[in-house]
This record gives sequence, structure tokens and C-alpha cells, in this order.
Amino acid sequence: MSEAQEKLLKEKTALQERYQSLETNCKNLETKLISEFEERRSVEASLEDALKHNEALEKELEMNLEECDEKQEECQALIVQLQQLQSALADAEDERSEQQEVIESLSSRSRSKITACSRYKDDIRRLKNELHHTITEKNSRIEMLEKGLGDRQMLFNEQLSRTKKSVTNLMLTLPE
Repeated sequence: MSEAQEKLLKEKTALQERYQSLETNCKNLETKLISEFEERRSVEASLEDALKHNEALEKELEMNLEECDEKQEECQALIVQLQQLQSALADAEDERSEQQEVIESLSSRSRSKITACSRYKDDIRRLKNELHHTITEKNSRIEMLEKGLGDRQMLFNEQLSRTKKSVTNLMLTLPE
């Protein structure tokens, strides 16, 4: 009889050790899940920072567009002035050389302002493309992390379910 009790005690000890091992595995999986949630929060914070940066870039873009519009209006005004000067030039041949210098100066200014406007527009397009690229990368990263998190959570749930079933079956097979 003592041999049967000893065997029963060994089996009970083995089951308890296995139960503790399964509990440790569950705790490790929970720790890993918490870590992945924290990583996700970090990525979400990065995304929020990127969105704030995006808003700042959009505001800057808006200001640049307004400035560009102002420069274009200035250019249009300069072009009108240039045309008026050219008309006055036909009436005043004796002042032609002096008027020609003024016209050339105004033309140069308008070309430089048009060039500056073109550069602003190019910068705006470049910033917009960079912003779109950054947002696309962040969104792809978030989707990848969410999929990985979902897969890991599903695996964890499956392992937890199997562990619970195993523990329940082991407990049912133990004599009272």
C-alpha cells in the first residue's frame, strides 16, 4: 500500500511541477503581451508626433502658398508697371536710355520673383511628397505591428486555452 501511495505522491508532485511550469509560461506570455502593447503605444505616440509634424508642415505650406500668391501679385503689378513704362518709352524717345534701365531693372526683379515663386512651389511639392511618404511609412509600420500583435494575441489565447484544458484534465485525473 505504501508503494502505491508513494507512486501517487510522485505523480502528484510531477503534476504540481508541470502546473507551476505552465503557470510560469502563462506569466511569461502575459509579460510579452504587455511589452508588445507598450511597443504599440510607442508607435502610436510616434504616429501622433508625425501627425503633429504633418500639421505643422501643412501650416507652413499654407503660409508659403499665401506668400507665393503675394509674390505673384507683386509680379503682376511689376508686369503692369513694365508695360506702362514701355508705353511711355514710345512717347519719350529723348528719355529712352534712362527709361530702358528702369525697364531692365523691373524685368530682372519680376524674373527673380517669378523664379522665387517657382522655387517656393517646388519646395512645397517636395515637402508634400516627403510628408506623404512619411505618413505612408508610418501607416505601413502600424499595420504590420497591429497584424503581428493580433497574431501573437491569437497564439497566446490558443496556448492559454490548451494550457487551461491540460490543467483541467490533469486535475480531473488526480484522485481526491
